[in-house]
Amino acid sequence: MARSTEGIPLFRELGVAARVLSRSPALLGLAVLNLGLGIAASTVVYSLVYGVLLRPLPYRGGDRMVVLWHQFGERGQDLPALNPLDYRDYRERSRLLEEFTLLAGREWILGTDTDAELVDVGLVSANFFRFLGVEPVLGRHFLDSEDVPGAPPVALVGHQLWTRRFGRDPTIVGRMLDFDGRPHRVVGVLPADFGLLLPPEAFWLKDAQVWTPARIDYPALPPRNWTAYSVFARLGPGVSLAQAQAEMSAQAARLREEHPEHASADLRVKVVPFRDDVTKKARSGLWLLLGAVALVLAIACVNVAMLLLARGRSVEGEFAVRAALGASPWRIARSVLAEGVVIAAGGTGLGLLLAYPGLTLTRRLAASHVPRLDAVAIDGPVLALVTAVSVLAAVFFGALPALRAARTDLANGLRDGARLTSSRFQARSVAALVVGQVGIAFVLIVGARLVTRGFDALAATDPGFETKDILTVGLALPEGRLRDAQARRELYRELQERIEGLPGVRSVAAVGRLPLTGSGPPQPFAYNEVTARNWDSLTAEWRRVTPGFFGTLGARILAGREFTADDVAGGARRVVIDDSLARMAFPERSPVGQRLQIAPGGGPEAFAEIVGVVAHLDLSGLAAPVRPQFYEPTAASTGRFHLLIRTAAPAGNLAPLVRREIAALGNGLAVKEVRTMEELVANATGPARLAVAVMSAFGIFSVLLAGLGIYGSASYAVGREAWQIAIRMALGETPAGTRRRVLGRGLRTVSLGVALGAVGSILPARLTSARLHGVDAWDPAAYAMTALFLAGVGLLAAWIPAARATRVDPLRLLRARE
Repeated sequence: MARSTEGIPLFRELGVAARVLSRSPALLGLAVLNLGLGIAASTVVYSLVYGVLLRPLPYRGGDRMVVLWHQFGERGQDLPALNPLDYRDYRERSRLLEEFTLLAGREWILGTDTDAELVDVGLVSANFFRFLGVEPVLGRHFLDSEDVPGAPPVALVGHQLWTRRFGRDPTIVGRMLDFDGRPHRVVGVLPADFGLLLPPEAFWLKDAQVWTPARIDYPALPPRNWTAYSVFARLGPGVSLAQAQAEMSAQAARLREEHPEHASADLRVKVVPFRDDVTKKARSGLWLLLGAVALVLAIACVNVAMLLLARGRSVEGEFAVRAALGASPWRIARSVLAEGVVIAAGGTGLGLLLAYPGLTLTRRLAASHVPRLDAVAIDGPVLALVTAVSVLAAVFFGALPALRAARTDLANGLRDGARLTSSRFQARSVAALVVGQVGIAFVLIVGARLVTRGFDALAATDPGFETKDILTVGLALPEGRLRDAQARRELYRELQERIEGLPGVRSVAAVGRLPLTGSGPPQPFAYNEVTARNWDSLTAEWRRVTPGFFGTLGARILAGREFTADDVAGGARRVVIDDSLARMAFPERSPVGQRLQIAPGGGPEAFAEIVGVVAHLDLSGLAAPVRPQFYEPTAASTGRFHLLIRTAAPAGNLAPLVRREIAALGNGLAVKEVRTMEELVANATGPARLAVAVMSAFGIFSVLLAGLGIYGSASYAVGREAWQIAIRMALGETPAGTRRRVLGRGLRTVSLGVALGAVGSILPARLTSARLHGVDAWDPAAYAMTALFLAGVGLLAAWIPAARATRVDPLRLLRARE
């Protein structure tokens, strides 16, 4: 008999385990549900981690691609932005970087007055798409002869624009398209799966709808401290990142010797791996998320382990019978492990079913906050990991029950059967699992609390301006058709008058870059002889604004005045600075009336008179580091600007009227985006809101699972000690005393778990708080509230079995034991 049972094939063993578990549908369903939820969350998060951080880049030699960064002094530029003159020198002198390519971005108006739209345009070197390994689906690449000044304008069209605007017309190749009044010949169409990945600091560039050769006129370029192009390169075969960095550092030293502007700015070059640069904003958050979901999965596995341990107690008599019939301890343990495998298979299947809609929902929520989401899918690598996780989970939650089953006492098992009082080993195992559950739940709840406090601090941040009842409208004036600056100024003035005449409009102003959408290019400045000699050592955030900008935003003028129409029309340059720049440059005197140098050289045109000081505005982002700011007046004649419209009613209601006035004005004005300022704030806080939602979900899930674990542990302990409880009560113990004893044991278990979680949460809390706005890793309130909350959950979960224990009739139970 023993030999026959030992020789049962694995698949038959699994079939037997499935049939045995089906006789306990509640246990099977609860175990599969626990594990399925954990597997689903793990699958979604690992899909994000793999797709965003680990999947190979969709470019030729993507693992060897690097981005070049230029740094100018301690307070100067630190961006992936170069002057094309430096790009040319690097390309000609480098021996370790085998390929270079250059790119920048613009916005152009596509079409005529009747069908104009604003599109993002990529200005690239002729080799750009060959560098990336991207082949057009129609037409050809750019030619080197087309990437020189004076060459006939040509363009490559993105697949999305080709589909939307041109209905995938194959005859588009060779057609002339009008961009800002300049005809360009289409030479090709890019594939549908092409998307441009970029470091978030590459402010001049976006994933474009149209691409055209940069056609750089090198002799006409501004000084080398003007940086508006990003440069990608590729490491040569066998070249390490450290070797490339050493070579480029030597190149930077040579440029400092050759060019005074680089010497004064103390130019440094960083060689950054392309994938790391693209995903750095999401990397730490995704790894923290992966750690959190691993903890949730651990709690689910602990719950399943406790369910199997509790079940083992009820079938110990069966194990004893099987041992008496010749089954070896390994055979009995293997049957329990087989049950774990069946539960793992069911949990994995349920987890994958839940993971697909979960991933779809996550991608929608994170669409604008996480790069490379198009590469996120539940595919081969993800499924391989899920399979490995399910196998490890089966081993994890099956090990203790299997070990317990293998140690079944034959004599006691045959004598007492299923009513056998379990060993201390089993009781301590259950208690240890509960302690682990509570500790993990503590870590997750503290993390969720810190993330929530970070979001609250971010949402409560005063940006320095009012965000309610302001409508923003992105506009482009057709420079190709209105080449005269005076004509563009007149067009803006007429548009402003039309909108100010709409009912409910209080004021209208314009700015080049919208608030809360990034900082834009840094602008060097100087305020004394020392900083003037070290030009580029200081940079500020610089924006052009129309008169009325500060009043429309509700910004606070601290000294002097706002811009007027005379500041725009006058010949002398004037600026308004923020209070941080005022404290830096003029700590002991009023800045109003002083001069600020905002261009290199010593001529009058390099200096501007300070006419006002404004309280710092968080225009780059709510959690962005404070950088000095100054503003120059403009008449919105540069071609690209954003209207800010303050209203007396909800701003969104005004959008149709504004669009109507823009259309009535004609002249090829193109509208890109119409959004309220509150929508911009919501977008700026989107990543924090997403983190709160995810961590809160994990926290709630862990509390529910921990509560079930504590309840199961207490129920198990009460069932294990039912006879002892009956004896105690027969000897005079009161129901209240029984409840206190059961609750006290549960509270001790929870306290151990809380202590373990408090210690275990120190490092995760530091990592989490480092990414949060205005949050300290050591938050006594978060730790205390979490401890009290888990204690309450523990008491509630233990109360039900404690109350049930006091309702036992001791005489009936003692007679049943006779």
